[in-house]
Amino acid sequence: MKYGLIITLILLFCACKNPFSNEKIENAPADYTIQNTEDGEILLRLKPNVGDKTNLKMEVNMKPEGMMISLDTHFVGDLKLRVTDTNEIENTYSVDFQRIQFDTSLLGTKISYDSQGENENIPRPLQEELERVLAKKVVMTLDSLAHVNTISFDQNQNDMASQSIDLNALFIPLPVKPVKVGDQWTATQEVQNIGDKELTYTIDKISDTEVLVLLTTSTDEVKGQYLIDRKTGFTKQGTLNIHSVENGKGLKMEIQLTSSPAL
Repeated sequence: MKYGLIITLILLFCACKNPFSNEKIENAPADYTIQNTEDGEILLRLKPNVGDKTNLKMEVNMKPEGMMISLDTHFVGDLKLRVTDTNEIENTYSVDFQRIQFDTSLLGTKISYDSQGENENIPRPLQEELERVLAKKVVMTLDSLAHVNTISFDQNQNDMASQSIDLNALFIPLPVKPVKVGDQWTATQEVQNIGDKELTYTIDKISDTEVLVLLTTSTDEVKGQYLIDRKTGFTKQGTLNIHSVENGKGLKMEIQLTSSPAL
C-alpha cells in the first residue's frame, strides 16, 4: 500500500452546509469576491488579499474492497494557507502542514501516528514519509478562475512526499461566465486511483454569503458538494465520496473538509 496516496486523495476540495433560505438574494458587499450581475446571476472568482490566512482540516476514511486483509484507514490533516502576493494575473499561496494524525490496522495490528504526540508502534518508513510531508514548504500560484499555474517545493520535487501532495485539488475550477441556480459547467480533472475524469459542477443554491456547488460524474465514481464563501471565493466546507474499482479490487473513500480564517 502506498501510504503517500492518502495525502493525495484528501486534498480534493469540496463542501456541504445548508444556510440558504427562500428570501431574495441581495447584492454582495463591495469587498466580496463573488458579486451579483445586473441579470441577477453571480460571477465566481478567486480574489484574495495579501496576508489572508486559512486553516484547513481534512478528515478521510478509506476502505479497500476485495482484499484478504483489512486496511481500513482514518486520516486527519491540518494545513495552513497564506496569500503572499496578488496581481492582475495570479495569486500566490504558501502551504504548510501543521499536524498529521493517522490510524490503520495491518494484519490485526493497530498502527497510529500523531505528529504532535508519541509514536511507538508505527513502521519507521511510514513515519519518515509522514515527517517529510510535514517538512514541506510549498508555494503555488493560480489565477482568478482557480486554475493552478505553478507549484514549487523547497525540497526534492520527485520524492514520494512531493508527488503525493496534489495541490491542484485544493481549488475547484470556476466558470468563465456568470451563473445562476441550475447552471452547470464541466472540467477534466485527474482523480487519484481513477485517472482523468470529466467532472460536472452544478449551482445548487445561492445565499447572500455562500454558494453551494454539487459535483457529479457520469459514472457516479465521484460525488461531492462545495460550499464557497462569497467574500473570498474559497471553499468553506466539503464532502467528497470516491469509489474506484479495478481488477475486482475497489477503494471507497469519504472525505470531509473544513476551512476557517486563520489568525
